[in-house]
Amino acid sequence: MKNIDELEKNLLEALNNENFNLSFELYCKLSDLFKNMSDENISLKQKQWIRFLLKIMSKSRVNCDDTIYTKLKATIAEDDIKTQNILLNEYEIYKKQIELKSKPQSLQITLTTKCNARCKMCGNITKPIWEVSEYGIKSIIQILPYLQDVTWMGGEVFLHNKFKYLVEQSSLYETEQNIITNGIISDMDIVKLLVMNNVRTSVSIHSFNRDVYKYITGKDCLDNIYKFLENINKLRKKYFCLSLNMVVMKSNYKEISNLFDLALKYNINEIILLPLHCEIQTFYNNENIFFGDNINLDVIKYIRELTQELESKFKAIGVKFINQLPVFEYLNKINDNESIKKDLIPIATLKCNEIFPKQKYKICRYPWTKLFVENDGEILISSSCRNMISYPMGHIDKDLLLDIWNNDKIKEIRSKIINDHCSEYCQKILD
Repeated sequence: MKNIDELEKNLLEALNNENFNLSFELYCKLSDLFKNMSDENISLKQKQWIRFLLKIMSKSRVNCDDTIYTKLKATIAEDDIKTQNILLNEYEIYKKQIELKSKPQSLQITLTTKCNARCKMCGNITKPIWEVSEYGIKSIIQILPYLQDVTWMGGEVFLHNKFKYLVEQSSLYETEQNIITNGIISDMDIVKLLVMNNVRTSVSIHSFNRDVYKYITGKDCLDNIYKFLENINKLRKKYFCLSLNMVVMKSNYKEISNLFDLALKYNINEIILLPLHCEIQTFYNNENIFFGDNINLDVIKYIRELTQELESKFKAIGVKFINQLPVFEYLNKINDNESIKKDLIPIATLKCNEIFPKQKYKICRYPWTKLFVENDGEILISSSCRNMISYPMGHIDKDLLLDIWNNDKIKEIRSKIINDHCSEYCQKILD
């Protein structure tokens, strides 16, 4: 066990330093040791290591070439369908395959538009209530054995009558799960379900002022969210991830600093800031501070300085801070009073381009790895593709997800990306 512990420590260090040649070498040595041990826990550790290695490879854009594919495939158990699929998917991306033998790695799905709030920026409030049918549920279950991760969304996800069933089924297939919730339902049975199945939980909180929260969401339920967070912390285990997301607008941008105290109080792992987008025109016109004629340079400057300070504070306490608020890439001063606005893109993208300048213009992997089900059941590649691909790949209540995966529409998109690369818009939203 001493050799295993030492190899695991060195492997983790190599991955953190992005030394992938050494990482593959260490993993193969570790795998050889695991093969000679019959302990069930060892088998689980090997599975966790290979999946972690593949995830880091994918995130860092490491090409899964013939040598890597052959070496890693030899370490994966034949009955480990999920890991086999993830590896094959990475290999087919490297080979620029148009028709895939592998299945998606990731699924993001709106289960229902039913909700217990009436958020003024949510497009669902203008549409008829919709939820995934029994046919759609069967389609989801069919694809679960292959998925690395799934994200359940609403409306409010807890209001779909098959939510508990889907969470439990996903756990049987060892699928990483994420949810986005408004946190209004603080029921202990829901909390137990999330914690027992290690569901990564993101809670939307758009103000810490009762009146502002009610104005934005249409509900006086701020205390419910705090109760939900308290209940999570009563039961959560060491590796349970709790996240907060906030849509920033005119009414709440001065409250961003309050997120730090909340993170400390409720042991939050991740904070996400998002800009308000145009779903409801009237509300957007009143509350937008980032786009079009509503841009206020003084407000932008205030937010940027505040978030830079918060970034340092969050880093000091080990909280991941994801800032997707747009900022001006360049502010070229004409004189002391005027500036030229050059480009408006998320801070996170700027930082990525600074750290990985050679990767500034990437090839989009989404049509090879993802599927997304919109809030009316239409199947897209990703939520990021809404503005670029006007037509759906199919519909969750009529088409099986596994059939969609290699239909003519999605193959045409893969072919176009390989031959023409991505649009300028896509380059700005790629992870």
